[in-house]
Amino acid sequence: ASDEVGDPYESARALVGLGEIALQAGNVEVALEQWEAAALLFARLGSPAADRLSARVAELRGAS
Repeated sequence: ASDEVGDPYESARALVGLGEIALQAGNVEVALEQWEAAALLFARLGSPAADRLSARVAELRGAS
């Protein structure tokens, strides 16, 4: 997870990227953890990315 040092928006973007890598490696649970953490950061920032990411998490949780 991110330690939130520096720009929280960039931290959230990094978490999204780590989630993508985890998903490509077949580790869905790690991907979901990264994306949930990113969604929280995006939500704190008021970014619409929070809703999109939360929907993606919900979709994957429903599929697993």
